[in-house]
Amino acid sequence: MFRVGGEIGIKSEGTRKRMIDVLIKNIKIRARRWGFAIEPYQKWGKWWIDDDRDEIITLLRTTPGVARVSRAVVGDAGSWKDIIDFFIPESGPIAPFFFIYKASDIDRSRTLKKEILSYLTDIQKKRFMEGFEGGETEPLEVKQVYIGAELRGSHFIMWDMNAEAEGMQGLPIHVEEARAGVLFSGGPDSVLTALLLLRRGVDVELIYMDQGVVPMTERVKHLASGIADVYPRGEINLVVVPWRDFLVQVRSLFKKNTCMVCKYSMLKVASRIARERNYQFIAMGTIVGEQASQTPYALSFTERGASVPVLHPVAGYAKEEIFEHLGRFGMRKAVEKSAPGCEFVPPKVVAKPHVRKDLLKQLKYPKKYEVLTIKAQPLWSF
Repeated sequence: MFRVGGEIGIKSEGTRKRMIDVLIKNIKIRARRWGFAIEPYQKWGKWWIDDDRDEIITLLRTTPGVARVSRAVVGDAGSWKDIIDFFIPESGPIAPFFFIYKASDIDRSRTLKKEILSYLTDIQKKRFMEGFEGGETEPLEVKQVYIGAELRGSHFIMWDMNAEAEGMQGLPIHVEEARAGVLFSGGPDSVLTALLLLRRGVDVELIYMDQGVVPMTERVKHLASGIADVYPRGEINLVVVPWRDFLVQVRSLFKKNTCMVCKYSMLKVASRIARERNYQFIAMGTIVGEQASQTPYALSFTERGASVPVLHPVAGYAKEEIFEHLGRFGMRKAVEKSAPGCEFVPPKVVAKPHVRKDLLKQLKYPKKYEVLTIKAQPLWSF
């Protein structure tokens, strides 16, 4: 059982239908690419797939527009024991919780709730006594059993609240016509930036400034393949700009201001690519104040390199929050592996840029770039 994002639910009827149609289409295309033939259907205000494999759960959790995913069972309300036993471990003490969130018959739901709680309490007491009678000296390991339910006429819907998983939420991919380029280093900030834009329905291309360091390039391509798996078609464009020779030039001219001028130049080159490839904007994984080149003073300089709008989706995040969100999206493990550092960072960096305009005019920016189509490789880990 899965629910669409709450944001979709509050749209006008026509917009909501269009977004849900796109979402279901995306789910089916991704499923086929993963090797599954599924047919989502709507019933009782929820969406259902008659397949509870772990892979299906992961697929739904990583599809923008899906809010929550649960393993659920539907059955006759009069046979509720058969349904509820599905969620109870075969052995060991339990701490049960049961709640009926919606009911078409309030009086009947109250009666059933009392019966079910009494049944769960009896199991709880019996399991605890069995643990003590077994002569255990270690503290008992108690399993939390949280069951949510809805009573719909003669049917009960029950789901495992412990295993209820949060999806990416937001909007389905391709529901907007916006296109963006994300300056992509393969670091956690740029990975999260790309994922956040994808869940807003934005079509994303990744722009990589290639310093000629093989391990860095391999990491970028590897993480790009993980992001590509969000797309129904299972591929994403990686725009590769040769950057090493340019950085040698920057370092020789600007010394301590190398990082400042590098960011300024990235935005200048990315703006040209944006115009040539029809991006509405470009985005960066900037966290304000995290690095010397990301202070407010630095940003006031580096942004002058851009000639198209620049977004900073993670600007206000703490680093811990970056990893929390990547964990929620299932990409934390893939990103946590250490990345090669930049060899062009000067021994001393400045937080306030002091850059001569006449030296900026001497820079010869790369004009050529290569567009690689990166195929999807699922890197999800929850």
